Amino acid sequence: MSRSLIQLKNPCLKKIVNVYQPNYQNIVAQGFGDYLRGCFCLYQICKLYHLEFDMDLSNHPVAKFMDLKNKDSYPNIDRNSISWFSDSNYKPIHSKVFVKESVNFHNKFISHLNSIKKDNYYLFCNSFPIFNFILDEARKEIFKRITPNEELKTSIKNALFKLGLQRKQFSVIHIRTGDNYLLNNQKLNIKYVQKIMRLVHPYIKVNKKYLILSDNNTIKFFFKKYKNCVFSIKSIEHLGNNNKKEDEKVKNTLIDFFLMGE
Repeated sequence: MSRSLIQLKNPCLKKIVNVYQPNYQNIVAQGFGDYLRGCFCLYQICKLYHLEFDMDLSNHPVAKFMDLKNKDSYPNIDRNSISWFSDSNYKPIHSKVFVKESVNFHNKFISHLNSIKKDNYYLFCNSFPIFNFILDEARKEIFKRITPNEELKTSIKNALFKLGLQRKQFSVIHIRTGDNYLLNNQKLNIKYVQKIMRLVHPYIKVNKKYLILSDNNTIKFFFKKYKNCVFSIKSIEHLGNNNKKEDEKVKNTLIDFFLMGE
């Protein structure tokens, strides 16, 4: 991050707000994890240039299950004008390897910020952070903005009880099989499953308890042979795209998300 950096020279801009909502001018919503990744990216940039950082989730279905302290902070957002910043700071080498181009990304984004003529800039960003090291301060600032509300907290506690788990006394194995299975109901290929199980098996220790989470319920059943692995079968929701969201599925997805931090 030291060569030929463009500097922020915008006397107007004071705050950047990453907005999570179903639609933007140039894209539909991406996954919740993608959004959070972009939040870490923007947080780093804001710290670098002494700008305020914030998140707005008040216009997305997840808001129903969040204790959003700032839900009324931005009543005048023109939500139809919000755009996705399309440079993701991601360059694929092949299907399993990518590199970041943080200097190029930084310069492109800062040039863009220099053109903003407002105090507050609202956008959707899912870009990779420019620095690899994530400060605990960043984690705290971001996660205090996605605090579960009382209804969701109760559901998380109930989920732990039903699974026979105690906080901080289990590990999580999280398997993502991809959107083709979650959104398009594609059936799992047995060879694909076998490959996953071969990869996961060495990490399962007999003296530990594991919670199995996945975007695919079918694959969870392959862990029944492990007595120290537990899971629940329930419908979840892809929190991206602009399809109509069912509250119970959104809630189940958020339960899984927060269980990973328990």
